Amino acid sequence: MKNSLIYYLTFVMPIFIGCQNENKQATHLTEDDGSLDNKMETKILLELISHFDYVGDLEIGWSRDEVQSAIPDNYKLFVNDENYLSFQYQEDLFEVVVSFGFFEEKQNSNYSLSIELDKEKELLLTELSEHIEEKISLYWLKYLYTSTTDNNYSNWLIKRDAENIVIHLSTYENHLNVNASSSETGFLDQEEDDGEWVQVGEDGRWVFVPKN
Repeated sequence: MKNSLIYYLTFVMPIFIGCQNENKQATHLTEDDGSLDNKMETKILLELISHFDYVGDLEIGWSRDEVQSAIPDNYKLFVNDENYLSFQYQEDLFEVVVSFGFFEEKQNSNYSLSIELDKEKELLLTELSEHIEEKISLYWLKYLYTSTTDNNYSNWLIKRDAENIVIHLSTYENHLNVNASSSETGFLDQEEDDGEWVQVGEDGRWVFVPKN
């Protein structure tokens, strides 16, 4: 009996303790890996949100110089004619195109922005969309006539002096789009007298449909 106990303490117990330590280390590594993954996702999200902080401040009625000052310096200008200024930027995580329409005028009357996230990171699109939505709402709060949010769509109707501005935000799979346009003709008055504004297309853009 004594010999058996000595054998157990000498040979079996160290093996048992070693196995327990290995299991603890494996569990610890798994937990750390998950924590590191979460931290990495949070870091990526914060960098993504920070990159697109400028979107909420995009304007109608800017000059070409004002447009180029507002767009990040690392964006490439790839269209520059009498009707459009368009910029493009691409990295591993996302690709973005932002365009401003001038139509031979000195100030832009519309803009559009398209963001395409890497499909492996498309779950971050919800948080990015919410951030941009908040930025737009705060920026236009003073002139806001009404706003609506429905699932993947948000819309703002804005009256600023003689301007009537529509801003539309939509998300679809790993894409986010922001479109804005203005008109001296009151779309709110048009809705009552001549027709209504409706959403069309995959991006949910707004168009005015006259009454028959």
